[in-house]
Amino acid sequence: VRTARAKGMRERDVLFTHALKPALVPVAAYLGPAAAMILTGSVVIESIFAIPGLGLHFVNAASNRDPFLALGTMVVYLVAILVFNGLSDALRGWIDPRSRGRA
Repeated sequence: VRTARAKGMRERDVLFTHALKPALVPVAAYLGPAAAMILTGSVVIESIFAIPGLGLHFVNAASNRDPFLALGTMVVYLVAILVFNGLSDALRGWIDPRSRGRA
């Protein structure tokens, strides 16, 4: 950033190109697991506050020993976690092309 400013780049270009893009890489890496945690944390919130939703169905399936409903809700959560983590990795690769090759 200091070198870009010394070269005479506009402040807007310095901020968006040299400061914002590298700062967004850890944020993008955190977004996928955080979104998945919020989604799976809804099981606890829905069961505590008796809000109808997928989490309440999972708790009812576990208490009624319904393995197919429990398995179905777990598959839905698994797909959501995979999608959020995939989107997070794609966003990180778009922001920082150097991280595309690393897994």
